[in-house]
Amino acid sequence: MARVGHDLDHVGHGLTTTRLRWDIARVPELVLAFAIVGAPLAFGGVHVLSKIILATAMVTGFVLHAHLLQRGGSRIRVGWVGLALLVALAWSVLQWVPLPAGLVALLSPSAHEARALAAATVGGIAPGWESLSLDGARSAAAVVGLTVTTFGYLLALNLWDGPSARARAAVYVEAAALATLLIGGLHAALGLDQLYGFYTASVPLGDRLLPTPFINPNHAGALFLLASFVAFGRWLDAERDAPWHLVAGIAASVGVLATFSRASALLWGAGLILLGVVAIGRRDTPHTRARYVRLVVGALSIGVVAVILLGPDRWLGEMATLADIGAPGQGGLIECWEVGARIAMNHPLLGAGNGAFEVAAPIVMPSWGVGLVAYAHNGFIQVLAELGLVIGAGVMLLAGAGFVRMVYRGRRSVAAMAASVGLVVLLVQNLVDFSLWLPGVALPAVAILASVCGSGLSRGTRFLRVRWPIAASFTVAGLLVLTSLHAWQGRPDAGYAAARAAIAAGAEPDPGELSVASAQLVLDHPADFYAYHLGAALAAADGDKPLALRLLDRAHALAPTEPNVLARRAALTITTTPAPANLASDLEALALQDRVGLERAIGIVLTSGADPTIVEGFLGRDPERIVLASRRLATQDAAERLITWGLDRYPDSLPLIEELGHRWSGRRDRVDALDRLATELLARLGTEGPQAERRGWARAAYLFQGMVLKWRSDPSGAWHMFVEAANQDPAAAETPLIFAGEAAIAMERADLLEVAIARLATLEMHNPWPRSRLHLLRSVLAEKNGDLRGAVREMQRALGNRPDVVNYEDRLATLFDEVDEPKAAAAARERAAGLRAAKQKADAKPQ
Repeated sequence: MARVGHDLDHVGHGLTTTRLRWDIARVPELVLAFAIVGAPLAFGGVHVLSKIILATAMVTGFVLHAHLLQRGGSRIRVGWVGLALLVALAWSVLQWVPLPAGLVALLSPSAHEARALAAATVGGIAPGWESLSLDGARSAAAVVGLTVTTFGYLLALNLWDGPSARARAAVYVEAAALATLLIGGLHAALGLDQLYGFYTASVPLGDRLLPTPFINPNHAGALFLLASFVAFGRWLDAERDAPWHLVAGIAASVGVLATFSRASALLWGAGLILLGVVAIGRRDTPHTRARYVRLVVGALSIGVVAVILLGPDRWLGEMATLADIGAPGQGGLIECWEVGARIAMNHPLLGAGNGAFEVAAPIVMPSWGVGLVAYAHNGFIQVLAELGLVIGAGVMLLAGAGFVRMVYRGRRSVAAMAASVGLVVLLVQNLVDFSLWLPGVALPAVAILASVCGSGLSRGTRFLRVRWPIAASFTVAGLLVLTSLHAWQGRPDAGYAAARAAIAAGAEPDPGELSVASAQLVLDHPADFYAYHLGAALAAADGDKPLALRLLDRAHALAPTEPNVLARRAALTITTTPAPANLASDLEALALQDRVGLERAIGIVLTSGADPTIVEGFLGRDPERIVLASRRLATQDAAERLITWGLDRYPDSLPLIEELGHRWSGRRDRVDALDRLATELLARLGTEGPQAERRGWARAAYLFQGMVLKWRSDPSGAWHMFVEAANQDPAAAETPLIFAGEAAIAMERADLLEVAIARLATLEMHNPWPRSRLHLLRSVLAEKNGDLRGAVREMQRALGNRPDVVNYEDRLATLFDEVDEPKAAAAARERAAGLRAAKQKADAKPQ
């Protein structure tokens, strides 16, 4: 029969020297090779469907090879790592399998309580059989994913024996890395916004230098990190020249840097140095030691050149901010670790359930600054949180014993030693990431681990070799089918998408249809706050406000600090009479989170038509709230009335006074009032008070006096007042200097305009308004100097910051006329007309 295999018994043979043989016994290896190369390309194997396909392939390949081995009288090698994976898999299955509700209530009270409360919330009946996990569907998906890693490792361990095994494993991992690098390069070269032209990622890929199928660059960096050490090790160990491995190692190294993964890049450099130090210490020939030195020096030189070519500014920024692209920064990592530790403490005995970390996290998250903590970003903490302290610690001890054995056996050859270094740095990388939770990284890693452990791993240790009866194959296959079905039918992303589609459709549903859908969503995921959140939206769209409120109450209990839950519950309850007791606390919790939360809370209060006492009670707590609320009001008079009301409460509030002055400065009928306000502020300078407060009064007074002089057609006096206001607080001189520049334009003093622009250029401007005004001033100066093209460019930059300003489009159209570009001028006038029409339409709406 046809035979398939690789004859790589001679160490150092490259891919081009591979000879193929055909044999049914080699089919499992083809399956494993396909999975190693295919998993990274299938978006890292992160989706449920790809996990099911990979798990089916690994189980099929392992069962076939196991029975072929036992037919020849051999037992199945397990090893310490294999034993750890089998224990983790068995425990994960036990966490997922339905058990009597009474037993679950005894063993895992939180899981039982979540299901009971879910049923009570939607008026259903609690199930009689429950899983120990907080989310059975997610645990089913995690079991399928762990099946990929477990049986991939066992298949590789029993397939690959001796030098040829390490050679084949290296080729497959190198091919996986190069294929991933090639796909990323093609996407970058073609400028594709969608992966493979059809898949829309959850994050924009346009700013990525290397948009790989992993989407998260840190995961792609992990694969490249491992592949680079494997390839360099094969090249060093080759008895003959092996350019394939050298080229693969260089390409993978460039891939590490192109992902801009800080952790992977640092570990790549540290691992190369470690490899060189360990290798030089070996008792090798001077020629071999010189080869080590050339490798380390050459690879690090390539790294320096790659950083220069990729952009040193971006890399320096990456290192300075201590935050990988797509990952939380240093403070965010610590928060993720703390969340993981709290989950482990809340579920010490049985764990939250494999795959249920993101369900257990919201209830212990102190804030949402880094978003939902779906992973601990630390493999050790993740294992303890999901599997429990006892089982998790046992799994890590067994795996640690396997790693120690790997390092011990890795001393026998340079290739094995380099692979061991690669696996160690990959393990360290998972102290700040979770790449090993993806089959696209885990499969290549366990394949290399198995090849390093090699033959004789369990000699003299009988319990590490086992028989594999047919019943075991049927058991594993049956469990895979059941978990795959549950994972597919209960995948949360499908439920979320269906709920969002129903909400967005806007069509009139059948009475109660959306309420039934919301109930089913929370029953499928009883501890998932987002399921309750979407369920509340469905119920509200169905007109079932009581159900929506109950669902939001439960969502808030599961995620006390989540801003969207707080906002939705406050918006739903603010019109209730009498107002519920939790309304004030919800609004305060939302407002105290960050500036965005404060803006949302103010928007809810102003647009809901709530009782005036609620509005006054919320806004009256802080002058900043009054200022922000005044900017959201539709009319100038309403805004001024609100600010005046605020000044009655806080007569010495500088933000309120400045807001009122800025509003008056734009109205000719308020010039006298603005003049009196400036005089009152100057009079306050004679009173005692903190220096910073006095400088604030002075800045506002000079600024308002400048506006008064501007209205009274005295640009020279206005210029001096604006400059004096800027001198009071040079760090916050944006507004006075912009007005000073406008006064210089009114005086037709290009020299003074240059002074204002030069001072503005030294300030950090985070707001688009001052940036746009600076570009406007530069445009006017360029026009005065005869540089019409420069004036056009500056106006285009001004519009880039504030595309909603009609006057900017008008000026740009005039400049295009002067440079004889009628089509561009017509387009600018068309945009200006569109902006005017949109403004008139907005003004016509009832407020």
